[in-house]
Amino acid sequence: MKRYILVLLMLISPLMAQDNTKVIFPPVQLNNALKFYLMAGLPAGIGLTYTAEFRSRPTSATIHALNMDMQFIAIEFTPIGTGVIGGEFGLQYSIGSLLPSGARFYVDLIGVGAEFMGIGDLVPFYSIKLLGFQHTTSNGFYWGLRSKLSLVNIAINNSTENSSLKKTFVGFGAYLAIGYDFGKKINPKDYEPRSR
Repeated sequence: MKRYILVLLMLISPLMAQDNTKVIFPPVQLNNALKFYLMAGLPAGIGLTYTAEFRSRPTSATIHALNMDMQFIAIEFTPIGTGVIGGEFGLQYSIGSLLPSGARFYVDLIGVGAEFMGIGDLVPFYSIKLLGFQHTTSNGFYWGLRSKLSLVNIAINNSTENSSLKKTFVGFGAYLAIGYDFGKKINPKDYEPRSR
């Protein structure tokens, strides 16, 4: 028994001598991107996206991005008809890469949003952000292909039974975004070419 305790002490003593009071977390590199763009497609309008780009370290090429969108929509084909003048707020997660030229390219994954469109009255919608692509060149030019599903839950009146029934309508929207990433002005060093 004494031998086992002695072996255990020999194994544990180097660990006990270490200073474990300091917990070291790897630094996270953050780039703030602010993209202003025109939307061509359905919906059509203008948009502003704040994107927080996270990398595990300055030399890492992998980007995790959280996009917060605010859009003014001039026209959109909704599940219940064509809507004019509205707005949308959304949140979407993307993952991508920082390219050697200083440009960045990422793929939009899942996200959610809420929008209001004028279709006779102001109608609230919900949206599920779908697969998309975003690219910013090293000089700040921005383009993206983005898509979404729009959902609206409305009551339909049944005149024969004098009652109403709730029904959910689903529509699809996609657009090309073209604009400028002001992250180039906020943090120009992050857009400079780099060696890998």
